Amino acid sequence: MNKQPKASACAATPRENNARKRGSTTYRFALAILMSNLAMAGHGQESENKKEEIFELSPFEVNSSNDSGYVAENTLSGTRLNTAVKDLATTMSILTEQFWDDTAASSVNDMLIYTPGAERSDTQFGGGNARSQFWGDNTIFRGVQVENIVRNQFRSNIPSDTYNASRFEISRGPNAVLFGVTREPAGLVNRTTKDATFSNSNEAEIRIDEHGSLRASIGLNRVLIEDVLSARIDLLSDEQDHWIEPGFQDQRRIYSAINYTPNDKLSVKFRTEHMTWDRAAVDPSVGSDRVSAWIAAGRPGVDISASEDIPAESYPSGTARMTSVNQVAFVNDGSGRMINLRNFAQGDITRLINGSAASLPLEFAPLDFNFFGTAGSQYFSGRNYQGVVQYRASEKVNLEFAYNDEFMLYDFIAAGNSNLFVDANTTLDDGITENPHFGDYFALATPSFRLKQDRYLRGARLSGSVRHDFAENDRFAWLGKHDFVAMLEQNTDEFYWDVLRLIPEGTAAADESATLGRVITYVDLENKELSGPTWSRDFQSMLNSVPGNNYSWQNGINGSGITNNRTEIDSALFVWQGRFWDDRIVPTLGWRQDEIYQYSTSPAPDTGGEEVRFTAREIGYAIDTLNSGAKPNTANQGIVFHAIENAGPIDHFSLFFNRADSFAASNFNLRPDNSTLPAKTGETEDFGFRFGLMDGKISGVFTIFDMDVKNSTASVSWRPVWFALDDLFGAVGINEYHDIAQVSDTQDLKSEGWEFQLTGNITRNWRIMFGVDHYKTFDSNVVPVTLDLIDEYGPTFQSNAAVIVPDREEEITVGELYDQMLTDLALQLAQVGGYKNNERQYKSTLLTSYSFSDGAMKGISFGGNAIWRDKPATGFAFREDPELGLVVDADNPFFGEDSFNVGLHASYERKILKDSVDWKVQLNINNIGDEDPFVTRHTVAASAPTTPIVQTYSRGNPQTLVLTNTFRW
Repeated sequence: MNKQPKASACAATPRENNARKRGSTTYRFALAILMSNLAMAGHGQESENKKEEIFELSPFEVNSSNDSGYVAENTLSGTRLNTAVKDLATTMSILTEQFWDDTAASSVNDMLIYTPGAERSDTQFGGGNARSQFWGDNTIFRGVQVENIVRNQFRSNIPSDTYNASRFEISRGPNAVLFGVTREPAGLVNRTTKDATFSNSNEAEIRIDEHGSLRASIGLNRVLIEDVLSARIDLLSDEQDHWIEPGFQDQRRIYSAINYTPNDKLSVKFRTEHMTWDRAAVDPSVGSDRVSAWIAAGRPGVDISASEDIPAESYPSGTARMTSVNQVAFVNDGSGRMINLRNFAQGDITRLINGSAASLPLEFAPLDFNFFGTAGSQYFSGRNYQGVVQYRASEKVNLEFAYNDEFMLYDFIAAGNSNLFVDANTTLDDGITENPHFGDYFALATPSFRLKQDRYLRGARLSGSVRHDFAENDRFAWLGKHDFVAMLEQNTDEFYWDVLRLIPEGTAAADESATLGRVITYVDLENKELSGPTWSRDFQSMLNSVPGNNYSWQNGINGSGITNNRTEIDSALFVWQGRFWDDRIVPTLGWRQDEIYQYSTSPAPDTGGEEVRFTAREIGYAIDTLNSGAKPNTANQGIVFHAIENAGPIDHFSLFFNRADSFAASNFNLRPDNSTLPAKTGETEDFGFRFGLMDGKISGVFTIFDMDVKNSTASVSWRPVWFALDDLFGAVGINEYHDIAQVSDTQDLKSEGWEFQLTGNITRNWRIMFGVDHYKTFDSNVVPVTLDLIDEYGPTFQSNAAVIVPDREEEITVGELYDQMLTDLALQLAQVGGYKNNERQYKSTLLTSYSFSDGAMKGISFGGNAIWRDKPATGFAFREDPELGLVVDADNPFFGEDSFNVGLHASYERKILKDSVDWKVQLNINNIGDEDPFVTRHTVAASAPTTPIVQTYSRGNPQTLVLTNTFRW
């Protein structure tokens, strides 16, 4: 990869500098705690390291201290009880602390790629950061995108991190007991956070990388009353500088836990976390080309004023008019100017058959430079409280009460885009004054889409378990052993979502497009410099620095864009697991009933024709009669047969089968007609075998799966169609279908394939994890509401074909946008039941590490990882139809290239400070040799319908060095 040297020209904004100052304070605080604890490390070592007294664990918890290397033998993610993995018919990957230590991973997003059937979900269609997903954890299981991230078995919106984690359990496939109405049939990730323990321990970690990132964490565990009361605190300051500058992601977190165990029957635990998260999102794709045509035409100039009436055909070849209507923009070059974009001349696009622009050539702009700067921003702020009371009523009966209360503020400003423009105006908008920026490249930020969401999650559950072993009576020993779990649970998910635009105070709805606070920032690609600050949270003050301006972030008129939702779910659950024939046959049955009440956005109050900008709280929500009152029953049935046990090196060889149905309440997305998505239902079957070898040193599982989902959320690849449809409705005045936040639709989906995973501690020093998987998805009944709306309103769009569509990056009529949307629609429909864009059907991963425990190399460890993914389909050729003209040729897809990534890690560990502290230094080299840019979307030009043209490149990823220092005492 031609990665450019890191430049200092992209100056930090005042907001970024403040974040760095806060980070410095955090580091000093963490360092002070670290030094004081290191100073005391040698004092009272014998008493402080007293071995923790062993209490029998509650069946509702798993102790991660029993994990060894990459191997974890027990889990809650099967029956809600502590159960041996080998006795479950579910397929899962349990990621241990050793795993994320070796990989230097810090979140689920970093770890998913190593697990079969799972990977991180990234935007694939090149819409820029304005189309990127901003959520903290993005997951795909078996080809299905899900948001199933739970925290200690409760739903959570707080992004995952390893600083306070004890393990991550990635379950794939059916389990109605866990999924219920709020889960997908494809899988989920349960992250277990650290509890306070009854032994003093401390850990500090500092991590840096070659891009300037700095991550510091410290965890302190203290016994306050021996064997009765303990507490821990974990602090994190993580400042990640993205390799694509000036992107960054900063987070501050504090986590605490208390463990009160007055006797061997009662345990009370409390956990809390507070966090903030700032992010300047980057576009992972190479920008769209709006300059090459201008260069090829000889760099022509235009001297037309904003007041002239000039037809678009008057512009010279290689140029295009941005808009023919009055629209203002702030020139971000220190001049403090506002200009009128009417008749503004820009470079023309290299137009593809779907109306989109082709990608910039790879060599045109530095790959490690985000030319729209920090215009796309994200802010999270939130907290989580959890409490757990566990009581052992007898040797056979256990009770648990658990409570969860979480609040998250999401604040997204999607003002950046992936287009690189060129200023083709020889004069300013008066048509007289010389333009100092003629021929300069620029980025246009359009702050029409700020999402602010208050989101609440509250849950409580009461669980009871009973265990009975008929072997206690020889006469009935054949009846086996049995575990029963009953649970009552109540969950509430509530959110208020404002959709804001940066416009002047008092703006009428009809004037919003003309007065929207657009920002033009000029770009020096050679020096990677921007003409001014681009932090989108400062756009309001930038615009208001111009005399007479009074901009603010405002909601739409009369509730436009607002989305509110409240979902209440009361659940009852019952699980039985039996063990027969000397524990060789292990059946599991689960049943769950949920009662759902759902509330959606209320109609806006009657304003008597007056334009009022309501907030989401003022609008509130009302009962959703369509989706309320449902009482779905879901169930799962599984069985494990240990066909071989304790036969030489074979610990066990087992066959399993599992099936489950699922029911998921609709989420906050809305269909293009502003209606709520219907509930999602599904059915999945898994079967296969698992084995254990060499006294638990090696374990493996092979699974064949078949999954069917009705009303699944349609792929994000449909967004170009939905966004175009939204703009068309706005242009022709059908406002009830315009400005819908988080628009989506449904599809029926089938996924089938197989997975294999092997995990082992082959020797005391050698650990390994290997996986390979294959899946293919088939969709049907795709986006029915979208298709109905296009059929119904197509004549309306055609009859208004000459109307200019507002708020677009180039002048375009309703007729032109409608034709482009139909081409995108055809490309999407071509994939139905066939090849899916960017679906890589095969993947193989390997992670291994070896540690020397004695001899001259004592304390040294080294290892590596390798990830291979096969080539994806990236688009389709077109063919000539005698009646319809050019149509998509679904039988002739274009393909990208397969990918292969390799990494290495090496570490050295020894005792320091009079043997009181374990110090470890580790170097990780990721993406050795660079991951080169690769094509994510091909399309064609009308003049050459069978020749692929790159619409979107991914920038790839460079080789990166990561250095970690860890101290434990």
